[in-house]
Amino acid sequence: APAVPELRRVAAGRDMAGGSGSGWLGLRRNQDHVVTGVSALPLLPPWLALPLVLGIAVLAWRREGR
Repeated sequence: APAVPELRRVAAGRDMAGGSGSGWLGLRRNQDHVVTGVSALPLLPPWLALPLVLGIAVLAWRREGR
């Protein structure tokens, strides 16, 4: 089975791999991003999610009872 190399974060200008058979691969750390904020939205509103989950549970229960 092929070996999966270990991933390491390396500074810009450093070696990106350890050479033949060393077992690691470098991912350059270039500090080229800025996170300005995070937002989260629910997949479904709670008033819709509850009846949907209960309806699916009832359908599964009825099917299992046959």
